[in-house]
Amino acid sequence: MKRLFVFLAYIVIFSQLFSIWMPFLDSMFMGYTIRYLIFYFYVFISISVYICKCLFNKTIRYTDFYLLIFIIGPLIVGILNRWGLLNVLVESTLFLMPISLYVTVKCWGMSKEYYTKIFSALVIIGAVISVLVATKVIHTSIWAPEGQLVRAAGAVDSTLFIGGYIFSFVILFVFVEKRTIMSTVYYVVTFISSIIGLLFSESRTRIIMILFITIVILMYNFYASGALRNIKFLLLVFISFLVLCLYKSDVLFQMINQVLDRFSIVTATDGNVLYRQTEINEQLKNFLSSPLFGQGWGSRSQYRAMYAHNMYSTLLMQGGILFFACFLRWIYSFVVDEIRHIKKFGISKDDFICIMFLSSILILGFTNAGLIQSGGYFMMLFVFIHNNSLRKKA
Repeated sequence: MKRLFVFLAYIVIFSQLFSIWMPFLDSMFMGYTIRYLIFYFYVFISISVYICKCLFNKTIRYTDFYLLIFIIGPLIVGILNRWGLLNVLVESTLFLMPISLYVTVKCWGMSKEYYTKIFSALVIIGAVISVLVATKVIHTSIWAPEGQLVRAAGAVDSTLFIGGYIFSFVILFVFVEKRTIMSTVYYVVTFISSIIGLLFSESRTRIIMILFITIVILMYNFYASGALRNIKFLLLVFISFLVLCLYKSDVLFQMINQVLDRFSIVTATDGNVLYRQTEINEQLKNFLSSPLFGQGWGSRSQYRAMYAHNMYSTLLMQGGILFFACFLRWIYSFVVDEIRHIKKFGISKDDFICIMFLSSILILGFTNAGLIQSGGYFMMLFVFIHNNSLRKKA
């Protein structure tokens, strides 16, 4: 049963990371695709198990108490506001999916070694799909071509590549351990795939994020180990770029030009900037109409073309101050556990990855949904697994 449920969790993650058409996942059943049926089934079972465990346990941790309030509160508010049961249930899964992964780790456990292998494999697969989408070998209607190449963002959740970049960077150049040649090659390929995936996504926020992450890690490396590892990193980047130039220079330079073009139009009149600002203003306006309890799950469906680019303004609108605070308290618990562990045992490779993952997800929450996007909650899964191992040690 445990293995089956963990396997189901990975299938759901895979189905959400890649939005291209897939024969089985996009088959119809009772008017819905298999992709979304297994998604809703997984979330429903996970959350139901968690609620039952919390209610019938004699003792409950403060973290679980706050999380339970966050799960149930906006659900009740959404039903009372009569947004429609289907809208309430569908919208709630946006925030309940990462919580479902937390429940899976907490109740059934997940292997960190198994996770790392799957993570690298999905990053490599994602990079390949990104190139195929960009060069129109795989057709998708998510984005119209902005040049000779199509943006791959959306076909593959590009947040995944931020995780792949951090993960492979730290393993290869920060906490260097003895590895086989094959495993080293595997992580090098993951590192290069992450860069390719981010480039072909043409996501300005994520590319800026990667540059910032690179500076932070290089500064840490210089402080902890001197300049040698940083030189090795820069050498790998140079060699990777050289190899890509020799293999597909026309495609690479065309994509670089398109990325630079997207950065050149970042102004106050840029459509993406205006849309996000309008969306945030609308969400904050609706939050102020019900500041304590929010408008509940389902409220976002009442406003035309409203997404959740800003995770925090979306949460404030749906959960109000009370339930938003419960959500933050849950996230805060992982930070506290990590700090305590580092103070007691010093920082390890997994600690460093956990901190970088969590920081990146929370920052991306301001513009690119962060935790509630598939790449974000797949990164957060590492935080859950690592945190679970810390609590077992304590």
